[in-house]
Amino acid sequence: NVQRLTLGMVQSSSFEATEAVKTLASAIRLDCNLEHLTLRMESGFTDEAGMALAEALTVNKTLREITLSDTEGDRIVRNKAALGARSYQAFATMLRVNTNLDLELPPLDVAVRDERIFEAYTQMQIEQRLNEVGRGRLLASSQTTKEEWVDALHELNYDDVDDEQPEALRVSCMYSLLHLNPSELFACPS
Repeated sequence: NVQRLTLGMVQSSSFEATEAVKTLASAIRLDCNLEHLTLRMESGFTDEAGMALAEALTVNKTLREITLSDTEGDRIVRNKAALGARSYQAFATMLRVNTNLDLELPPLDVAVRDERIFEAYTQMQIEQRLNEVGRGRLLASSQTTKEEWVDALHELNYDDVDDEQPEALRVSCMYSLLHLNPSELFACPS
């Protein structure tokens, strides 16, 4: 009945850490109690570990918050992630299905020049932001009102978090939300 778990993988090789995350991912598929998970890895996260975790989270609906961070001694640093485009794509796909999860990944290294990684990371950010404004709630019922959709659009456009987001990301999030159910927002009153 563990609901919160923090695992630290200190002084392990990248291979060992990846294998540990893959084993944890297998357990997560079956777990229905764990709600908060923090993984701290000194050697960083690999693309393979990220993909295994994303696939498991597509199945697990009880986890509400996951933080993936790198560690350096007792200090958390967020600059060693080795996640690639496939991993970010897997997380984006998972977030479309698991709409109640708050996923905190190490930030994308600003030195990344691979356009595929940047695009996949951006798509993952869009999916995460849509979940934050309640995409799951909006789509869960056919009784969702027009006002609820408009409130979500307003939150996407004016939330304090948006100060950190580029304008293009805000527009992409709003477009994606509109695309989910345009008939609800643009229906003519009877």
